[in-house]
Amino acid sequence: MVAIDPMKLLQQYWKWLALVCIVSVGLGVGVYLGLRIVMPRYESVATFEVFPPRTGVGDFGVEALADGGEQEMESYMETQVFVMGSEKILRRVVEQREVQETSWARPYQTPTGFDVVEAYDKIKDVVSARRIANTQIIVLRARTRNRDDALVVADVASSVYMDDVRDREKGYSLDQKRDLERQLNELRASIDGIDAEIETLLQRNRITSLEQAGSSQLLEVRELRPLLAETNSDLAELRSLRDVYETMLNEPGGAVFPEAIRAEVESTPIIVNLDADISNLKAQIRMFRERGTAHRDVKDLESRLGALQAERDDLVNERLLATFTARIEAFDDQIATQEASAADTQGRLEQAEQRLNDITRVLKQHDDLQAERTRLLVAVDETDRYLRDVQAVINSPIRVRELDRARRPDQLAFPKPIPVIGLIAVFVPGLFAGLIVLREMREQRVRGPQDVAIIPRTRVLGVIPDESMDPSRPDVLETASRDAPGGVIAECIRQVRTSLLKDCSSMNLKSVLVFGGMPESGTTTFLTNLALSLSETGARVLVIDANVRRPKVAEILGGQNEPGLTDVLAGRIPLAEAIQSGDDDTSPSILPAGSRDAKVYERFSSETTGELFEDARQRYDIVLVDAPPAVVASDALALAQHCDASILVVKAYLEKRGLVSRLRHQFADARAEFMGVIVNGVKPSAGGYFKRNFQVTHEYGREAKGASRIEAEPARDPSTNGTADHID
Repeated sequence: MVAIDPMKLLQQYWKWLALVCIVSVGLGVGVYLGLRIVMPRYESVATFEVFPPRTGVGDFGVEALADGGEQEMESYMETQVFVMGSEKILRRVVEQREVQETSWARPYQTPTGFDVVEAYDKIKDVVSARRIANTQIIVLRARTRNRDDALVVADVASSVYMDDVRDREKGYSLDQKRDLERQLNELRASIDGIDAEIETLLQRNRITSLEQAGSSQLLEVRELRPLLAETNSDLAELRSLRDVYETMLNEPGGAVFPEAIRAEVESTPIIVNLDADISNLKAQIRMFRERGTAHRDVKDLESRLGALQAERDDLVNERLLATFTARIEAFDDQIATQEASAADTQGRLEQAEQRLNDITRVLKQHDDLQAERTRLLVAVDETDRYLRDVQAVINSPIRVRELDRARRPDQLAFPKPIPVIGLIAVFVPGLFAGLIVLREMREQRVRGPQDVAIIPRTRVLGVIPDESMDPSRPDVLETASRDAPGGVIAECIRQVRTSLLKDCSSMNLKSVLVFGGMPESGTTTFLTNLALSLSETGARVLVIDANVRRPKVAEILGGQNEPGLTDVLAGRIPLAEAIQSGDDDTSPSILPAGSRDAKVYERFSSETTGELFEDARQRYDIVLVDAPPAVVASDALALAQHCDASILVVKAYLEKRGLVSRLRHQFADARAEFMGVIVNGVKPSAGGYFKRNFQVTHEYGREAKGASRIEAEPARDPSTNGTADHID
């Protein structure tokens, strides 16, 4: 969204705003006079005061206000406002003879009588009521076209309302008293019934003391629960261990015995003796082998050793199985004992819990009954207090009194001159200003350098005014910097030239691509003027016309269009022969577009184009390349890969900011350094600072030109009487 400068808008549209303000004031006066004739309204007002609820005769209820009285007052006053405008009151108003005789009621008189239904529909717009904030005052208004009618309607509505208040408050209070007395009797009867139910409950369950009830059962439950948990834990551990042993015994590959049982079996005397015999035989075999004893003796010893080992293994396996089986049977006995103990403990716990639950349920019933009895006692107190309050209201005056009676209005209630005229005088200019701001906010076109400056990372390189803004009126806009050097356009071109030369010098840039966004953006016009201005500094300038679709550079600068760029890229002619030199040292050289060649667009991306540009950079100080608009052709982006820098030319009121931003991002990735944007054809708004700048620039340039003319004028011969030729 574009930031809006209020001062700029005011400078641009102040004449229109002044005219709209004058018209709106006249319109407001006309509307006021018209409303005064067409729909005048007189208003008669009656006021009423509302009092707080009362606790006794003549006593305004201080206690009631301290206990929710403010909220009650709010609710009561809102109710009275509603009642004043209710159908019941308004129907009774239109039924009164005084109202039916007014001029307001004349349209509702029919040959058969007064049309109450139609009159009621209309009187809803006549009578209104509202509460004055932070007070106890209610205002009733009657607004009609006639002074006397307003007084009659307001007075009758006040009387009808006060009669209704008296009927409602007294009648309602009596009905409320009967209801409260009935509720009070019912509450007391309920309390007596609860007392009897509590007594029966305690006697039936033989509870004499509520404090000791259930204490022995609770103590037994607290003792049995940990005991049962411990028994179940031991039982689970035994079952788990027995299951593990059972699994090890029934392994598919044979029983797997725990290391503890194996160690126990292997420590028996018979196994220990066999292990000793086996060790002795192994020692004898080693001894015979070391001495070289006959092989037969060793064989006998090895045979005996194998037999002993087999005997030992069989004996170990037999005893392992017996011990393991006995261990499982012992687990079964322990599990049976623990299960019996757990079942006994569980039974005792369930009995104790059942007894405890029975007593707890009885106590819960007792507590519920006591809570209900307490609630009923509170309700009895509240009902009795309400009954006393209602009785006080019955014995006291009504809560509403008429503070001021309705009076005959002496001036119009509507229309009022200041509100009507002021509202229109503010609304119409405000609407006009809002439309201007909305138009400015929705404007997406580039109108000046400020619209380009708001685009992120986009530099405004220069501003070229519209031709109409240059008082010098150059004959040929494309060569204005040469034909009208004192003009505004020429000066703006020189400003761009200064900035360009500075950037080229600091960043060592020589070839500059100049391209536009849309056709008719003035790219070629800017480029030719810039080339002429650069040549005037003594720089060697080459202008390459790469806009082969619509070549114009040669025509503008006085050259031939063939041969040119396309012929050089096609290899038909060298660069030096295609370049057309200027008429003098202050004129730029030209490389025209050349002959038509359909393949030239593909060659822009080739190395040949890069070599051509490099050759041109070696020959000249500045190389300006005129490219076609980037929106309609991709040539500019291809050429940007071979240039050192690029400049975008946009035409004011032609291109949009979104297009500039998109081109800025596209060319940011190219080889050429994006130097900035030239805003061309700027038309300053009325009173804008650009217009003043252009005027000052022209005046200064004209004075400078006159001074140089005086300095260059030769001394005149008196004999010629001042008619000698002079430099223009």
